[in-house]
Amino acid sequence: MSLRILWHGAAPWMSTGYGRLANDIVSRLRERNAIEDIAWLPAGFPGHAAWEHDGITYYPIVGNDMGEGVIERWVKDFKADIVVSVTDHWIWHTEVWKRFRWVPIAFPDHKPLGASLVRNLKMAFKVIVPTEWGTESLKAAGVKQAQYIPLGVDTK
Repeated sequence: MSLRILWHGAAPWMSTGYGRLANDIVSRLRERNAIEDIAWLPAGFPGHAAWEHDGITYYPIVGNDMGEGVIERWVKDFKADIVVSVTDHWIWHTEVWKRFRWVPIAFPDHKPLGASLVRNLKMAFKVIVPTEWGTESLKAAGVKQAQYIPLGVDTK
């Protein structure tokens, strides 16, 4: 089985925590034979047309909503099997995330969990959580599809 993944979040060249994490994970995924193709919807990069760099298609954010208004359009255009996102998931305002296989990597970091974070993550196909505390907190809040998967570290 090969996957077509649309990655949503900070661009791989951004030096933020999310950007560095995304660059590391996507670099590893590209080395796997099970991954057919990866495209990117980099949050914070508006535009009107897709572009390509280093073998990856980048889709533009249209408007000022971090991609929520165009994500479904780009999922269809790319024929994505899943959308992986690393961003602040509490910001979404619509239920578009239910319309495709959305797999956020979530970092719940406070108690109690915010209602908008819980509401939005309930729309996900699966939720990857890198901490046991976060996983249990989300499950207790009703996000049953939360799964603990620790982040790998590139020791080089």
